[in-house]
Amino acid sequence: MNNAFFLGQIMMWGGTFAPQGWAFCNGQLLSISQYDALFSMLDTTYGGDGRTT
Repeated sequence: MNNAFFLGQIMMWGGTFAPQGWAFCNGQLLSISQYDALFSMLDTTYGGDGRTT
């Protein structure tokens, strides 16, 4: 993917896998250490414990 996309942007995708650098928006818990930039933007607004997820 290129830099024309924004961090946290949600897009429709018809595939069965998430493209590299993307994650499905399906309610899953994501590791803060792996997604620190996204966590700094969203914090625990949509769930998670604020320590690891």
